[in-house]
Amino acid sequence: MLEIYLIRHGETEFNARGIHTGQTPEVPLNKTGIKQAEKLAARLGRIKFDKVFSSPDIRAKQTADILFRPAGIEIITDNRLREHETGGISQSSEAWVNEYKRLLNTGMSRYDVRPFGNENIWDLIDRVGLFLKDMEREEGRIAVVAHAGVNDVFINLAYGREKDEFVKTPQDNTAINIIRYVSRKWHVVTVNDSGHIFR
Repeated sequence: MLEIYLIRHGETEFNARGIHTGQTPEVPLNKTGIKQAEKLAARLGRIKFDKVFSSPDIRAKQTADILFRPAGIEIITDNRLREHETGGISQSSEAWVNEYKRLLNTGMSRYDVRPFGNENIWDLIDRVGLFLKDMEREEGRIAVVAHAGVNDVFINLAYGREKDEFVKTPQDNTAINIIRYVSRKWHVVTVNDSGHIFR
C-alpha cells in the first residue's frame, strides 16, 4: 500500500495579506508560518516516512526542513510541485475572464488559452497528474510538501474527477491531506486537517 501525506507550506506574509504568490520562489515563511510548521513537526514526530518530496520554492522547502531535517530524511525537490503560475492575476478577475473569452473567440482551444502568457489550469493538472502517476510506482508512506493549488488538484484527481467536475478544496497553512493508493485506485482519507495549529 502507498500512503501520501499532502502538506501545505506554513504561512507567509503574502498569505496573511491574501495575495496569491504563484511561483514567486523567494517568499519565506513568516513567524506564524514557522510556528505552524513546528506544531506540525511535533504532531508528525512519531510517524515514519519513507520519502519526502517538496516544491523547490522557499516557503515549501522551509516547511519541509522544519518537519523532516531533524529526522535526517532527504528532501527531494520536484518542480512539478510548484504553485500554479498565473502571473499574479486572479483567474476570477475581470481582466483574466475577459482575456480568456477573447482568446477563446479566436477559435483557440481552451487547453491552449493562457491569458497573459502564464500557466492555465490544464498545465497545472498535467504536471500534478504526471507526479501522481509516478507515485503509483512507490510504496510505503510519503510526504509531499507543496501549495494550496497543487494540493487541490491532487485531491480532485484522487477522487477521479475531470476538470469540469473539480470542487474547490480549502487548504489551511500546514494542513494535512492523506490519500492512499490501494488496488490500483486512489482513495482520499483526510482533507485539510489543521487541528495542530489550534493546540
